[in-house]
Amino acid sequence: MLISRSYCRQKISTLSGHIDTVHCVKAVSSLRAISSSRDSTIQIWNIVTGKCHRVLEGHTKTVRTLAVCDDKVVSGSYDRTARA
Repeated sequence: MLISRSYCRQKISTLSGHIDTVHCVKAVSSLRAISSSRDSTIQIWNIVTGKCHRVLEGHTKTVRTLAVCDDKVVSGSYDRTARA
């Protein structure tokens, strides 16, 4: 994933870590982003450094969608479950 500022096309960082297609990305602050993937994981990123801060596991199939509220992440997957 390439994180950039669209108004000036300045590259901030590239986030590499998922081993399959990325389906959803949410910027939760100016420092953090959360992504979900076909590899069945959710990853929490430091946008500035490009480093993965944490990998969330539990789904058995593609994580298709994410919602973020305060410090909670809710995910929906093709394994027919939602997790919080």
